[in-house]
Amino acid sequence: MSRKVIAGVIIAVFIIGLLIISQISFLTVRTDDETVYYTPILRENREVIYQYTHSVEQGPVREYFRISRDGFTLYRTSFTSQGAGLPLDRGVFEKEDNVFVRSGLDDRYSSLSFRLSHRFEEQFIELGDKEFKMSDWGDPGDVLRFEINSLTDLLGL
Repeated sequence: MSRKVIAGVIIAVFIIGLLIISQISFLTVRTDDETVYYTPILRENREVIYQYTHSVEQGPVREYFRISRDGFTLYRTSFTSQGAGLPLDRGVFEKEDNVFVRSGLDDRYSSLSFRLSHRFEEQFIELGDKEFKMSDWGDPGDVLRFEINSLTDLLGL
């Protein structure tokens, strides 16, 4: 084979590889100063669950999001009481195993921001079979921003 053919094949393989890699999305978690966590999202509709303790009701709240290339979709919430500050105005509301559940939601967000609580350390993120304590990523008062990025975004290209 001539050098031109070999060079053409190498360039073609490089371009195809770059196109494939550029289609992979990443869930990134950032503070104002740095990226504290990232993981590839290899399939659409992967779930991320945010759990925190409600400041008034003092009970756990879980918010269920689906991840896509466009961002996040809140589709379900659950909580142990139905008091002040807990939304009950939309979706299907029912009680499952002593937990109040609001489902049938379709709230879309391009990114999610969560402020780390001064009072509670019970802020967790579940992604697949992994659970992350959010206080490991920052200090009370810090804002964690969850975004969907491409590889080129992460590399600053």
